[in-house]
Amino acid sequence: MFGASEKAAALLGKFTPAPVAAPLPLAHEPKFAREARETNEDIAAVREAIAALRPQLTRAHLEGSARLCKQLTPEYSGIARRICVALVELGKAEMAHKQFMHRHRGAERSTLRPVPTDSLGNPLDQSSQLRRLLDWAIESGHFDFADLPAEWGARRNVGQIRSWPTT
Repeated sequence: MFGASEKAAALLGKFTPAPVAAPLPLAHEPKFAREARETNEDIAAVREAIAALRPQLTRAHLEGSARLCKQLTPEYSGIARRICVALVELGKAEMAHKQFMHRHRGAERSTLRPVPTDSLGNPLDQSSQLRRLLDWAIESGHFDFADLPAEWGARRNVGQIRSWPTT
């Protein structure tokens, strides 16, 4: 049905024209135009169905992912532990490198072709990328704080890591 809008009807009052039935598609509608219209109607119906199903699909995806992650946890825990052990070893090597370079600071060390080791930062620095990665792993339950070298000091913000560490 086609007719005046509510606002127009309010303005026109008793002079508002009666609504009329919408015209049917023209009988002489070309075949390609009819097919295009019908396809658009089908597409609109599919979009409406997808919109109605989206919350259920999202919930099912999240539930399925949670079940899968529960099954993958034992395998992933071993991988995460290896990463953390390697990060601790990298931190120890970083500190040994700094001590070595400091001991020989009077020499021209460029012929040693030193390895740049500061990409993840000093493990003694609580805000370095290396420590943030380890803090994240500890808080996530993949690593134990007791496995960090004692000389690296206490953790900062225990229980306060809210997001994945970024550079």
